[in-house]
Amino acid sequence: MAKLLQCDLHDYLEIACMYQYRVELELLSGQRIVGTPKTTKTSSEKREFLVFIREDKTPIEIETSELSSMTVLTRGAKFERVVF
Repeated sequence: MAKLLQCDLHDYLEIACMYQYRVELELLSGQRIVGTPKTTKTSSEKREFLVFIREDKTPIEIETSELSSMTVLTRGAKFERVVF
């Protein structure tokens, strides 16, 4: 079973979703994805996902346990970078 994010780190995802920040996600694999986080959800297997819209407008779901960092690209945001 994948590890759920700590509450304080999850809050940053929720803030990014609420304000529709443009962000760059870095995954543990080293892959980088730019777009807008929309919401988080938990599956029936207790796995947590970030629903994310890439810049080409395609939606994807990223398991939060795969997140390495999130850098906010929107000017004037409430935070700049979070390391998961």
